[in-house]
Parts: sequence; structure tokens; C-alpha cells
Amino acid sequence: MYTCVDSDSHLVEPEAVWTEYTPAAWRELVPQIVHQDGIALMKVEGQVFEGFPIAAATIPGGLGDLDRAIHTPWSETPRGGRDPEARLGVLDEEGLDATMLYPSIGLTFAAIRDPKVAAIASEAYNNWVSDFCRINPKRLHAVATVPLQDVTMAVQELRRARKLGLCAVTIRPTPYNHRRLNDPAYDPFWAAAEELAMPVAIHGSFAVGSIQSVAQNRYPNRDLFFSHVICHPLEQQMASMDMLCGGVLERFSNLRVAFLEAGAGWMLYWLDRLDGHFEKLGRFIPWQKTRPSELFMRNCFVAFDPEETSLKYLVDRGFEGTLLWGADYPHYDCAYPRALAELREKLAEVPAQVGEKILARNPARFYGVDFAG
Repeated sequence: MYTCVDSDSHLVEPEAVWTEYTPAAWRELVPQIVHQDGIALMKVEGQVFEGFPIAAATIPGGLGDLDRAIHTPWSETPRGGRDPEARLGVLDEEGLDATMLYPSIGLTFAAIRDPKVAAIASEAYNNWVSDFCRINPKRLHAVATVPLQDVTMAVQELRRARKLGLCAVTIRPTPYNHRRLNDPAYDPFWAAAEELAMPVAIHGSFAVGSIQSVAQNRYPNRDLFFSHVICHPLEQQMASMDMLCGGVLERFSNLRVAFLEAGAGWMLYWLDRLDGHFEKLGRFIPWQKTRPSELFMRNCFVAFDPEETSLKYLVDRGFEGTLLWGADYPHYDCAYPRALAELREKLAEVPAQVGEKILARNPARFYGVDFAG
């Protein structure tokens, strides 16, 4: 049996990240959790975001008992999200050999306006998560956060994170400083990621503070059903267009990029549309020499959700070498327990080698990690 890797799950950062790992002078400014009337809320650069009860988003199935979830103290969210021994127990329970860990609070670092605060927050998180994984570095792997608000600082933290042993970096698909991902200002960052063989995982989340989703004016966070349906896939469509058609992957041909937590089926339609526009309107992007779908197959990966019905079509179209899978533990919409079992039911519809690629070979290629070693 092949190694089974969870390519996208999360941590629930404990208070120690902003107390023990953050210098005292910056502790009130970095993103953290505060409690008001028994409800855990995000606080970023001193501003508390009311109406965003974050603990409810970090409890599997938490919205099933919404009142209980909303009033759960941050310190009582699942231990597997903040304690490495408990997380290893979750892996054993699910039948997983290894996991790639992404932040929860760290996904809001893009909302920080002050680049220095963003740099301090990233450094603290990267130090903490490095220590978290040290208990079992063969099974626990983590991605870094960087202050992309300032490209020079981001490159510095990217290099430091690589030395810490972190094996990828995550950024938001939404613009930083009103700059799309194909803005030339980011070229030093892409160059450093390529040089370091540090894959870039583009991962969305809710709109918080200065980070607004594409349809935030129409569907604010309070309209949870509507805002969550669109905030991930639409942002990823635009981010992938910028990467595939904006010249980034033409200039940095060895850069590895993944588009996470938005499903994978949308790529079938999206690459057809991008290719069609390349054929008919390519004169408007004269830097583009390669079809977007060719660049995707060469450089990119996308995460498949078990509830999708598109796996057979993705495989038929040759996407099996680009697919990853993440359990999303412990977020409210994850399938825990039995996340891997749910995926295996879907894999029964396709050739046996597809499962090995999704759960072993593809994560090894994207993250550059020998998970079986």
C-alpha cells in the first residue's frame, strides 16, 4: 500500500504564538484571538472584528450546533489543531501517514496593513510551526507564511523559512497592496521561490480587514452561505489566470504552484476558457508564448474535494498528475472523522493508480518531500 498524505489541513494557533513567540513590543498588533462575551474574535493591528466568531470555523461540524461552537473558548478547540501529539493521534485515527499543515489565523496575515507587523507575525508563526513539527518531522510538515505586503521582507522570510525546514509557502489569492499576482513587483519573490525550490500554495479564506474577496460588496461575510460558496473558487480563478496568463509561469518556468481549498472541477472549464481566449485574443497578452493549459500541466497542482463529482472527468482529461487532496481538519466543513475513507469511496470510480498519485506521488512532487523516506 502506498503512503497516504493529507496535502492541506490546518492548525489552530494557540495563544503562545502571539505571547511567547512574538516580541513583547508587537504583541498587541499581530493577529490574535480575544474573547468578548465568551465569543472568540479576531483582533488584527488592535482592531477587533466583531461578527466573526472564529472558533466556530475551527470545529469539525461546528455549524451543526452553532450556538455551542460560537461560544467555544479558543483554548477548547480541537487539540489536534494545536498539540502535535494530539495531531499524530488524528493521523493514526484517519489512517494517514503524513500531513501538510496550514495556518488558520495565519491566513489573515494578508490583512495586515503595516508590513513590519506582517513580518513579525510571519516570523513568530514560522518559528512556532517549526517547533510543532519537530516532534515527528517524518509525519508533520508545514508551510510558511510571508509578509508579501513588502516583497523584500517576504523574500527574507522565505529564505529563513527554508532554513527552518518548512517546505512550502502559502499566500492568499487576493491582491496585496492592490497588486495582482502577476505584478512585476513580485518577481523577486517568484525568483526566490524558484531558486529555493519552495513551492507556492495559493490558499484563500474569508475576507478580513483590508483583504476583501471579489464579491465582498455583494456578499459580505454575514451572508455566510453565499460568501463562502464564492470566496474560494472565484478568487482562485482570478489568481490562476494571473499566474497562467500574466507571464509569471512564462518567466519562472520551474516555479511550482498549487490552488487549494476550492475544489478541482472548475479547472476543466477554466482552462478551456483561458485557452480559448489565448487563441482568439492572445495579441492582447504579447508576453504569452504558451497555452495556459500547457503551463498548468507543467507547473501547477489543484486540490480535489471528495464531495466533487468531477474526478472521472478530471482523470479522463489527463489531470491525475496534478491532483492533490486535503482533509481540511479541523475546520468546520471537513469530513473528520473518516475523511480518507470518504476519498477512497470516490477513488473506487477511477483506475487504482489515481489514488496513489493523489495521495502519494503528487504531494511528493509538489512539496518536494520524500514522505515515504
